[in-house]
Amino acid sequence: MDLMNDGILSDYRNSSGSKWITSISQLRRVSNFNQVIDVVIILSYERINLCLKIICSCTKLQKIKLSCNKITTIPQKFCSANDNLVKLDLSCNEITTLPESFGSNMVNLIRLELNDNKLTSLPEKFGSDMISLTYLNMRGNQVTALPDNFGSNMVNLIILIFSLNCLTSLPETFGCNMVRLTRLYVTSNLLTTLPENFGHTWINLNKLELSNTRLTTLPENFGHTWINLNRLDLSDNRLTTLPTSLAQLRQLTHLDIFNNPIEYIPANVRRLLERYAQNIYNDSQSVHNSYIQDCVKQSISNLINLKQHLTDENVINLILSDDILNEKIKKQLIEYSTD
Repeated sequence: MDLMNDGILSDYRNSSGSKWITSISQLRRVSNFNQVIDVVIILSYERINLCLKIICSCTKLQKIKLSCNKITTIPQKFCSANDNLVKLDLSCNEITTLPESFGSNMVNLIRLELNDNKLTSLPEKFGSDMISLTYLNMRGNQVTALPDNFGSNMVNLIILIFSLNCLTSLPETFGCNMVRLTRLYVTSNLLTTLPENFGHTWINLNKLELSNTRLTTLPENFGHTWINLNRLDLSDNRLTTLPTSLAQLRQLTHLDIFNNPIEYIPANVRRLLERYAQNIYNDSQSVHNSYIQDCVKQSISNLINLKQHLTDENVINLILSDDILNEKIKKQLIEYSTD
């Protein structure tokens, strides 16, 4: 088959040792193989639908790459008979919906790429069988909401990418079983709030990006268990205050709160920001991060100088009326606020 005449990129190279499938006849032969194999499927646009139907009957494929093929629909039983699949790439297509059975029996799937499609929702049981999944990329779709039990069985998930979608809320139990999660990207969505227990089991989390999500408030215990978090991006939101729990992020090295209308900062968080402002800049900082550093520096400067009209009496009354802080902490805060 002439790949150039079929509109396939002539400079595509297979560097991983996977087998190229460039014709329907090859795919038919592969579907009868008894041994587990890796394949990269490269077929012309007019043949892709037939290709998908054949894949439904394949049971020995281990890696499938079907990106950039203008796929619009996925067959009902796509890969459901194949429990050998470890990597599936359906990115950069035009998929609008996934069948309800999508992902069933994919118990060994490690990596799933569905980014840059046109999905608006996910099946109710999406991921229920994906117990081995470590990487899920849903970036660049139009998903507005997630199933209530989303991720409940994704106990091995390490990286989750949901940036550039239309999420308006997250389920109350979002991510509670994702105990191995280290990176979460939810940038550029339509969230205004987060679940009360957002991320309370993510003790391995080291990077969280929540910029440009229209957040107006954060949960009171936001981040209190993130003992390994070193990068947090809350920029370009609508936050007016920061929770006291931020002061517990002792491993934090990168913080971005630029472009938020902050009006009040709890004393312990303010002290953390001041220390952060003093320590974040040194000669070893990369020039590549200079813009981010400037944003953080300006944010901290603005925050520290905000609300000068607040009197000591108002601040003390605010501390005393807090029903979460214990008496010892209240005393320390009052001493700090009157320095």
